[in-house]
Amino acid sequence: MQLEVIGSQQAFLFAQACLLGVALGVVYDIFRILRIAVKTNTVVAFIEDLLFFIIATAATFMFLLLMDDGRIRWYPFLGEALGFMVYYFTLGRLVMKISKIIITFIKAVFRTLFRIFIYPFVVVFRWIYKKLHPIYHKVKIKKKNVQNKVKYSLKKQRIMVYNLMHKAVAKKKAKKRKKGINGNGEQEQKKKRKKI
Repeated sequence: MQLEVIGSQQAFLFAQACLLGVALGVVYDIFRILRIAVKTNTVVAFIEDLLFFIIATAATFMFLLLMDDGRIRWYPFLGEALGFMVYYFTLGRLVMKISKIIITFIKAVFRTLFRIFIYPFVVVFRWIYKKLHPIYHKVKIKKKNVQNKVKYSLKKQRIMVYNLMHKAVAKKKAKKRKKGINGNGEQEQKKKRKKI
């Protein structure tokens, strides 16, 4: 009698493990559907697989802890794997075919809505961009030219102003020397006259 109870408990645990495997197959199909809907690179696919294995490990651990008092036996793992494989090769294939059709339909609907509502704005903005881009490019070039001219012309003007002032002072001094007028002017002329 006790063997029958233990056998029925093990069979019940095995059946529950099979159901857990089916549930993990559904979770895996969710990741597969996301990969079909949104193209992913290998790094994202690796992260998704790693996330699935973490979920599967946590679910198995919790299942063994709750249903079999944390004892590790081989038949729950076998039941889980069997449930996953049965789902994957039967309902999983059907779900993937249906999901491909649904995703293709949804993408077609979104493309149609894009062409009807958004594409006209894209065309208008492209036309505006083509008209304004050459103007913007010319303004940018002129701005650079003006900045370059200002940068160099200020330096040249400083040099020129300094040179002009220096030359003007030198010319005035030369004229004064020619006339015999220095800083005091009239006093020096009077001295010369007195000497004469």
